[in-house]
Amino acid sequence: MERIRSLFFLLFLITISPAAVAQPVEQLPVLLLDSRFGLKTNKVRDITHMPDGRMGIFSPISIECFDGQHFQEFSTLNTPAYQLKTDNNYRILGNDNQHIHWCKEKKQLWGIDLNSVSPIVDVGKKINSWGVTDSIIDFHIDDKGNVWMLTTDNTLYYRTASSPAKAAYPSAPGNASR
Repeated sequence: MERIRSLFFLLFLITISPAAVAQPVEQLPVLLLDSRFGLKTNKVRDITHMPDGRMGIFSPISIECFDGQHFQEFSTLNTPAYQLKTDNNYRILGNDNQHIHWCKEKKQLWGIDLNSVSPIVDVGKKINSWGVTDSIIDFHIDDKGNVWMLTTDNTLYYRTASSPAKAAYPSAPGNASR
């Protein structure tokens, strides 16, 4: 009797399981976003919410913006990164108050201009345009979108929406702007 029950239960599982497993993706309670939906790779390292409402997704090979429908890819393999000198932080994603989406990983820094929706090809030139001429050791964005940069001469720079970078902590007596 027990064997017959087990066989019926097994038969029940065999007929029911394919229907349960073969549920359309749209009916699942959580949507799995992966390469089938346009994501470049199934390995994601970090995500952030961008000021324009999109999600920023950082993978080993790209930075992608997701608008709820489509992914827009910016390859980190084809876009030169700014080389940070001694930064030990693994990664950050952040949006500054100038509508630039920044990604940093293992001494490399990339930026995407959200206004033109294009990668910043020369991040070093962009940073130099803010008045920072020494090499950057570390780079951070605070919760107000202000950019903080530490240079190899130990000067800490702070950039707000309305000003070029200022030396917030001068390394030498001659650097008195605060």
